[in-house]
Amino acid sequence: MPHARIVLDHSRLVMLANKALTDVRQRVSREQHDRRGRKQDPAWAHRRLLLRAGDTLSPTALARLRTVLAVDDPSGQLSVAWAVKERLRQLRQAHSRWTRSRPSWSPRVR
Repeated sequence: MPHARIVLDHSRLVMLANKALTDVRQRVSREQHDRRGRKQDPAWAHRRLLLRAGDTLSPTALARLRTVLAVDDPSGQLSVAWAVKERLRQLRQAHSRWTRSRPSWSPRVR
Protein backbone atom coordinates (compact mmCIF):
# COMPACT_ATOMS: atom_id res chain seq x y z
CA MET A 1 0.00 0.00 0.00
CA PRO A 2 2.44 2.69 -1.12
CA HIS A 3 -0.29 5.34 -1.51
CA ALA A 4 -2.08 4.73 1.78
CA ARG A 5 -2.75 7.78 3.95
CA ILE A 6 -1.94 7.71 7.62
CA VAL A 7 -4.89 9.04 9.59
CA LEU A 8 -5.09 9.75 13.29
CA ASP A 9 -8.37 11.12 14.56
CA HIS A 10 -8.58 13.86 17.17
CA SER A 11 -10.13 11.69 19.88
CA ARG A 12 -7.37 9.08 19.57
CA LEU A 13 -4.71 11.78 19.83
CA VAL A 14 -6.30 13.27 22.96
CA MET A 15 -6.68 9.78 24.47
CA LEU A 16 -2.97 9.05 23.94
CA ALA A 17 -1.97 12.42 25.42
CA ASN A 18 -4.17 11.81 28.48
CA LYS A 19 -2.71 8.31 28.89
CA ALA A 20 0.82 9.74 28.79
CA LEU A 21 -0.14 12.35 31.41
CA THR A 22 -1.63 9.64 33.64
CA ASP A 23 1.55 7.56 33.31
CA VAL A 24 3.67 10.57 34.34
CA ARG A 25 1.36 11.32 37.28
CA GLN A 26 1.58 7.73 38.51
CA ARG A 27 5.37 7.57 38.09
CA VAL A 28 5.91 10.89 39.89
CA SER A 29 3.68 9.72 42.75
CA ARG A 30 5.62 6.46 43.11
CA GLU A 31 8.94 8.34 43.05
CA GLN A 32 7.80 10.95 45.56
CA HIS A 33 5.87 8.77 48.03
CA ASP A 34 7.28 5.27 47.31
CA ARG A 35 3.71 4.07 46.86
CA ARG A 36 0.63 4.51 44.71
CA GLY A 37 -1.40 7.70 44.94
CA ARG A 38 -3.93 8.05 47.75
CA LYS A 39 -6.87 10.33 48.44
CA GLN A 40 -4.75 12.71 50.49
CA ASP A 41 -2.26 13.23 47.63
CA PRO A 42 -3.30 16.34 45.65
CA ALA A 43 -2.32 14.90 42.25
CA TRP A 44 -4.34 11.75 42.87
CA ALA A 45 -7.33 13.55 44.40
CA HIS A 46 -7.50 15.93 41.43
CA ARG A 47 -6.43 13.48 38.69
CA ARG A 48 -9.53 14.19 36.59
CA LEU A 49 -8.76 17.90 36.73
CA LEU A 50 -5.44 17.19 35.02
CA LEU A 51 -7.25 15.48 32.14
CA ARG A 52 -9.71 18.30 31.43
CA ALA A 53 -9.12 20.78 28.63
CA GLY A 54 -7.31 23.78 30.05
CA ASP A 55 -9.46 26.35 28.26
CA THR A 56 -12.61 24.91 29.85
CA LEU A 57 -11.37 25.26 33.43
CA SER A 58 -13.12 27.79 35.63
CA PRO A 59 -10.94 30.26 37.57
CA THR A 60 -11.49 28.12 40.69
CA ALA A 61 -10.49 24.91 38.92
CA LEU A 62 -7.44 26.62 37.42
CA ALA A 63 -6.40 27.75 40.90
CA ARG A 64 -6.80 24.18 42.19
CA LEU A 65 -4.68 22.91 39.29
CA ARG A 66 -1.92 25.41 40.09
CA THR A 67 -2.02 24.31 43.74
CA VAL A 68 -1.82 20.62 42.78
CA LEU A 69 1.15 21.24 40.52
CA ALA A 70 2.91 23.41 43.11
CA VAL A 71 2.38 21.00 46.01
CA ASP A 72 2.58 17.54 44.46
CA ASP A 73 5.02 18.07 41.58
CA PRO A 74 8.45 18.99 42.98
CA SER A 75 10.31 17.84 39.86
CA GLY A 76 8.07 19.75 37.43
CA GLN A 77 7.51 16.61 35.33
CA LEU A 78 3.75 16.65 35.80
CA SER A 79 3.56 20.34 34.86
CA VAL A 80 5.52 19.70 31.67
CA ALA A 81 3.37 16.68 30.75
CA TRP A 82 0.19 18.73 31.29
CA ALA A 83 1.58 21.60 29.19
CA VAL A 84 2.53 19.21 26.36
CA LYS A 85 -0.95 17.64 26.43
CA GLU A 86 -2.54 21.08 26.25
CA ARG A 87 -0.26 22.25 23.44
CA LEU A 88 -1.02 19.13 21.43
CA ARG A 89 -4.74 19.66 21.93
CA GLN A 90 -4.46 23.34 20.91
CA LEU A 91 -2.43 22.51 17.81
CA ARG A 92 -4.97 19.92 16.78
CA GLN A 93 -7.83 22.38 17.29
CA ALA A 94 -6.01 25.04 15.26
CA HIS A 95 -5.49 22.55 12.43
CA SER A 96 -9.17 21.57 12.55
CA ARG A 97 -10.23 25.22 12.35
CA TRP A 98 -7.87 25.81 9.44
CA THR A 99 -9.12 22.83 7.43
CA ARG A 100 -12.77 23.79 8.02
CA SER A 101 -12.25 27.41 7.01
CA ARG A 102 -9.90 26.74 4.08
CA PRO A 103 -11.18 28.24 0.80
CA SER A 104 -12.24 25.71 -1.83
CA TRP A 105 -9.50 26.88 -4.18
CA SER A 106 -6.61 26.28 -1.75
CA PRO A 107 -4.45 23.18 -2.21
CA ARG A 108 -5.02 20.14 -0.02
CA VAL A 109 -2.38 19.50 2.62
CA ARG A 110 -1.50 15.85 3.02
